[in-house]
Amino acid sequence: MKNLLRRVGDLLTDRREPMEVVAIGGGSLLLLGLIKRPTRDLDFGVDDDGSV
Repeated sequence: MKNLLRRVGDLLTDRREPMEVVAIGGGSLLLLGLIKRPTRDLDFGVDDDGSV
């Protein structure tokens, strides 16, 4: 999942799209190492005006 997020970040950088992506839900807990259960999805919010 971390690799996928890096690739999305690289794509946004290449396109010069200033956005912040915030992971929410169980996937965010997995990324933080707070849970160990597998997940196949990631819920996220996108902010394109810098107000996250």
